[in-house]
Amino acid sequence: MSPQSFTLETTTTTPAAKRPNPSYFQSAPACHEMIQHKELLLHLYAYQNVQKTPDANQAVIVESKRPKCFGILAANDWAVYDGPGQNANLVAHAQGLHLGASMAKECWFICFNMVFVDQRFTGSSFKVMGDFQGTAHNGEWAIVGGTGEFAYAQGVIAFNKTHQSERNARMELHVRAMCLSFLRPLLSLGDGSAVTKIGPWGKISGELLDIPSTPQR
Repeated sequence: MSPQSFTLETTTTTPAAKRPNPSYFQSAPACHEMIQHKELLLHLYAYQNVQKTPDANQAVIVESKRPKCFGILAANDWAVYDGPGQNANLVAHAQGLHLGASMAKECWFICFNMVFVDQRFTGSSFKVMGDFQGTAHNGEWAIVGGTGEFAYAQGVIAFNKTHQSERNARMELHVRAMCLSFLRPLLSLGDGSAVTKIGPWGKISGELLDIPSTPQR
C-alpha cells in the first residue's frame, strides 16, 4: 500500500470580546405615573446696555468692514428683573451671543442662557434661540431646553421693546414654557445612597408594614 498523506487542519479561536462594564448605565421604562408636565409663566424685563456706557452689559467682539454686509458678533450679559421700576429685583442674566444675520439690513440671530440667580430658581436656566429685526419692537424666541427647575423645557419667550435709545433698551418678556417633572428620584450607580424612601402608603387602619432590607434595584 502506498502511504497516504494527511493534512492537519487547525482552528484558531479568537477570544470573545470583553463585554462592556454596565455599572455606569441604568435604564428603566418611564410611565405617565412617574412624569408630570408643568407649565411655567413668567413676566420679566431685560435691560440691554451697549458698550461705552458706565453700566454696559454688551460688547462687540468682531465687526465686519465689508461694504453692504451687516456682520457684527457681540457678547451680551443682559440683566433680567422682575419689574420695570427701580425697586425691581434682579432675577436672571441673559448670557450669550448675537450676530448679524443679513447682508443688507439689521437682522440678528441670538442664542443665550437665561441663568437665574434669585433664591427660588437659583442655578436653573433656559436655553434660548431666535432672531429679531433691529427696528422691530416685538417678536418671539424659542426655548429649546433647560436645566434645574426648568429641565426638558420647551416653549417661547415673547418680547416687546418698551424703551429704545442709542445707549440702552428695555424689553418686556413673557415666558411660557412646558417642563417635565420626574416623581421618582434618580438612583445612584453604586451603593444606592441616592435612593429616597417614600411611604409607606395605604389605608390609615390596619397594621403598619415596611420592608426591612436596604432598597436596591
